[in-house]
Parts: sequence; structure tokens; C-alpha cells
Amino acid sequence: LGQAEAEASGSHQLLAEVTLRLGVLEQRLGDPKSAQKTLERALAFAETGRYDRLLPEIWLALVDADVSLGRLAEASRGIDRAAAFLTRLRGSPATMARMHSKRAMVLRALARHREAIELEEQALALSRSTPRSELLVAASLTLLSLSHLALGHDDRALELNRQALALREQVLGPEHTRVAGSLNNIGEALLGLGDTDGARPYLLRALAIREKSLGPEGLEVSNVLVNLAELARVTGRPQEAREHLERALAIRERYVGRQHPSVAEVLHPLGALKLAEHDVTAAILLLERARTIFERAVGAGHPSTALVCVTLGRAELARGAPMAARPILEAAFEILDEADIRPDERAEAAFALARALAVDPAEQARARRLAESARDLYADLGSPVERQLGEVQAWLTGPAPD
Repeated sequence: LGQAEAEASGSHQLLAEVTLRLGVLEQRLGDPKSAQKTLERALAFAETGRYDRLLPEIWLALVDADVSLGRLAEASRGIDRAAAFLTRLRGSPATMARMHSKRAMVLRALARHREAIELEEQALALSRSTPRSELLVAASLTLLSLSHLALGHDDRALELNRQALALREQVLGPEHTRVAGSLNNIGEALLGLGDTDGARPYLLRALAIREKSLGPEGLEVSNVLVNLAELARVTGRPQEAREHLERALAIRERYVGRQHPSVAEVLHPLGALKLAEHDVTAAILLLERARTIFERAVGAGHPSTALVCVTLGRAELARGAPMAARPILEAAFEILDEADIRPDERAEAAFALARALAVDPAEQARARRLAESARDLYADLGSPVERQLGEVQAWLTGPAPD
């Protein structure tokens, strides 16, 4: 039944159901702005028709659109509204699993990954207790993997995504966009483990599926492009990396606007790439823009903002301005020292601050301690960060800190 037939029926309950399905489809096709508007219409239809049983479903669907648009406060309120209805209506295990996953999604956006893992584990247990729930289980496995990736638990993320891939291929076939999502996540985990040869076929297959199903400019295509850019960067192909990132940037700006945090997520590696190419002026411009977007969207104290500031501090060091770098890096390190981030990100922040402090004779002992902590973190991670480990060791054993 389509939208026109539902409108002709005059039934607000029917209109709510059809409009909900349309909004979910728009979100899956990578159009969160349209999805938000459509789902708000579905909510109005359901409330007018007093269709209480559908209201939690609509609120939970709205959470996806709100998170995609960076509206985290609205997403949290939506989850609370859904939870209130589900408590009264005694929601099914499958619906309760989705509610836990949505709350975990908001926690992930806030970079509270350890809390997100606890909630997603509960969602996974509920999903597995539901009959014929292969896709629900696959979704929980996938979402659980995202926080593990953010914490640098790449082996665990790889295992979870392989399980999700098997379930999705079994139910949906090999060419579905959700299969592409699992392939992309597997590629990202393999990149984290330093297995570039292993990552490449997964990422290329994910790109081919998404381009075929969503078109070359689909929003979810950009997610694969970001990982392909990282693959190109670490395998010594900076021009290809830049092309992937510029294409991803254009796609995201078209869908979510120039001020969305997902745009900053592309500006940051673009700035880092410019820095690696010694184009410090261009790097600083890109990184300042990324920092501004993150500050407006999630605040100056969010780890995403602080991670950009670490790269910005490194850019100031590269242009010979350690005194300008120091306050930026001090503030970033204070945030990141206790944040839910990857160990290599923590090490990068410590080493950058060490280099900024080392020009001050009164701070050289602290600078050395920070560099030694970075060295130890890199040493524990092994081969994926051999280059970074070598840089820290060379700095520690050199004639004088730079």
C-alpha cells in the first residue's frame, strides 16, 4: 500500500504505518533530512490516530535520523519517549533490543564507547533470544563492533563483523547494502591490524555494492571512501587518498550540509594528509574548519574535537611554532588522557605534547615522560605502528629534543 492509497483511506493509523516505512527507507538511502521530516509526519499521524503501539517504533526510527544529523539531545529525548511507551506496553524482546541499540548509538556519538558496549551487549542478548532474528543479531553485532573499533579492539571488531557478514549474506544475499556495511567494517578492522592486503578486497567489494545500489554519490558510499583513503595513505599513495577524501567530502556536504560533524570527520584526515605533504598552511585551514565544526556540534571537550586539535598542534610544530602548539596540545591531552579512544591516538597526543614542551627547560623532564609513555603504547601495538614507534625512539635517543 502506497502513500496515495493511505491518504485516500483517511485512516491516520494507516497513514502512520506507511509514512513510517517511507521515513525508514529514506534514512537507509542516506537522506536523513528527508527521513526526519517524514518521520515527524508519521508521528503526527500516529498521535492523531491514538496509535500508541506504533509510537515507540516511530521514536526509535527518528533516533537514527537525529543522530545522522548530529541532533544528539533530540535523539536522547526520542529514546526516553520510546522507553516510556515500551515500559507501559511491555515491548517485545526485539523492540527492547532496538531501544538498547539506539541508546548505545547516542553514547557512541558522545564517544562514551565503554558504556555503549555494555548496552549493546544487552541488545545482542535480547536479539539472540528472539525467533528468526538473524538480521537483528547482525545489526547488534555490527553496532557492538563500532565501539570496539573506536577503542582499538580491532581483533574483536573483526570477529564481530565476520559473524554479521555471514548472517547478512545468508538472509539478504551477497549484493545488499547491509552486506556492504559489514564488508566495510571488516576492511576497517583489518586496516587497524595493519593488514592492508587483506583489507583491500573487502573495501573494494563494499564500494562496488554501494555504488551499484545507491549510486556513486550515495551517502554510505562516503564511508567506504574514507577507509579506501586510509588504505591509500598507509600504502604510500597520497594522491589517491586525497581523491577519495575529496569525493567523500563532496558527498557528505551535499547530504548533510557543510557544518555537520561527519564533514569534519573527512576534513581532519584531509588536513593530516596536507600536513604529511608539508603543506602546513593548507593543513591548518582544513583543521581549523574541522575544529570549528566539531566545537559547534559536540563541544570543545569532545574527543573528536581534541583529536583534531592534536593534529592542529602538530601542524603548529611543523611550522616551527611550539609556543603556539603548546596550549592547543595541553588542552587536547587533558581531554584525551581519560577518553575512550584508540591507544595509538593516545600515544600521538602524548608525543605531540612532549615535543611542544621540550623547548621549555623547565618542562623537559615531563616531556620525556610523555614521550616514553607514547613509546610504550606504540610498542604494545606492534607492527601497525612501527613507523610511529621509530619516530618516538629516535626523538628520545637524539642529541636534543626538537
